[in-house]
Amino acid sequence: MRPTARFSSYRSAVLAISLAALPLVVAPAFAQLSTAGSLLLQQGVGGVPGAADGVEHFGYALAAGDFDGDGRDDLAIGAPFEDDAPVADAGAVTIVYFAADLPVGSSSEVVTLEGLTAETASGDDQFGRALATGDFDGDGFDDLAIGIPGRRVVLGGGGIADGAGAILLIYGAAAGLDGGNVAFLHRDVTSFEGATAAGDELGAALAVGDFDHDGFDDLAVGAPGDDVVGFDDNGAVNVLYGSADGLSLARDQIWIQNDIVVNGDEDGDRFGSALAAGDFDGDGFDDLAVGVPFEDYLALADAGAIYQLVGGAAGLATGSGAPFVVQETIAADGSEPGDEFGSELSAGDLDGDGLDDLLVASPREDYDDPSFTIVDTGRVHVLSGTAGLGADPGAAQALDRDAFDQVVELGDRFGTTVAIGRFASGSAGIAVGAPFATVGAFQDAGSVFVANGPSFDPPASPLAFSQAGAVPGAEESGDRLGEALAVGDFDGNGFDDLAVGVPYEGVGAIPEAGAVNILWSAGLFRDGFEAANSASWSNAVSN
Repeated sequence: MRPTARFSSYRSAVLAISLAALPLVVAPAFAQLSTAGSLLLQQGVGGVPGAADGVEHFGYALAAGDFDGDGRDDLAIGAPFEDDAPVADAGAVTIVYFAADLPVGSSSEVVTLEGLTAETASGDDQFGRALATGDFDGDGFDDLAIGIPGRRVVLGGGGIADGAGAILLIYGAAAGLDGGNVAFLHRDVTSFEGATAAGDELGAALAVGDFDHDGFDDLAVGAPGDDVVGFDDNGAVNVLYGSADGLSLARDQIWIQNDIVVNGDEDGDRFGSALAAGDFDGDGFDDLAVGVPFEDYLALADAGAIYQLVGGAAGLATGSGAPFVVQETIAADGSEPGDEFGSELSAGDLDGDGLDDLLVASPREDYDDPSFTIVDTGRVHVLSGTAGLGADPGAAQALDRDAFDQVVELGDRFGTTVAIGRFASGSAGIAVGAPFATVGAFQDAGSVFVANGPSFDPPASPLAFSQAGAVPGAEESGDRLGEALAVGDFDGNGFDDLAVGVPYEGVGAIPEAGAVNILWSAGLFRDGFEAANSASWSNAVSN
């Protein structure tokens, strides 16, 4: 199984880390992510290939995987608005290979659609707007799926479908991602389910799981702009199954809401805007959660919902557990207009019971107090995996920013991104991005919040990170730190690290070039004794 956020093995030794002062950091009760040695990745700096340019938004999408099989995860970084002169917003993806001595290996590279295929880049392709990793051919090397949701597709029967979307697959090997082993796929390819039409946005969301439990990872591909069965932008999801030859179209599936719940489809729902794969019911087959953030629930416009498909020997199918979930079905947390519940999803085993749990974000949720309302503060819901049921709305917890000992503020959009990882000894943890959070005097500078499980009421050892303090980079209005998150063990120490996208970061005088911060796990002696940093050590031990 390879859920959306992958876990590493962990140890029982625990460190007490003394963090440098941060306005937004709460001291942890035991070790987890630390600002010590934090790394700032920018194009053309410190071994990162490429050159920064205006409005590229480097760091808009992130995905971690071990492409070269060396035991350290590598990082794919999307810059979907990078120009391939003279083509605007063609997009590019930077592959950062982490070397044994850290931080960046010499084989790191920039890949583009035009550089890897016979295709010609077109305006607004947005190559790299979504990324996902998995071992689709079962050879032990992670492969990379790249979403190209703005891609213009030239139809075999004549005509052009602007924004129909496509995906590019690059397969891993001992030398890293193999540019000679790629596949460019879209719905006008023979056997790819679904009709190709302008505005489908195939590739806007991606998720990886082994839905049929055959040892090959499978790929779910969102097309939230798809017009299906007489509706506009109701959305669809394609599923491609892995094999010894990689992802195959032989068993390609396409799913819409009406396939799961009767009369589910409506105009503008955008089914497939978010995806997450995990074994929520504990039967050994990965399941798929599908976000529908613009679902109207009763008379509540854009309240949002999620759908669940269950895995089995024949692949994904409808189930009898909790196929349709809205906030109204979660205790003490009703649906409201504009919440956009299901905007972001992540899966992983938070409580150690062997069943994956599901994070569901509603970043436009309002914070309601008996005497006032704060608009668009955001909320994250933790749905526990339950045998025979899946991600259970009846066993859900809800987190606001105030759970992290922080002030809830207007427009934070807490939950714009979510991720699950095992950052240190003990339970798994969650990371939540609030890219529109105000930091000091800087609006939309962005913050990331981290807490350990298994329970999040209240969360254990809450932390908050921003660029005000020890996280590299200066906080500025509009940087939007936390717009993307990816979990991976980049240093190979057995603990997960966290990559944080800052896609609107200015680089010198270059506006919105973008950057990525790496926060290292505080595993025992991650890199020597960190002599250059302000870390201190203790012999505290946890069982």
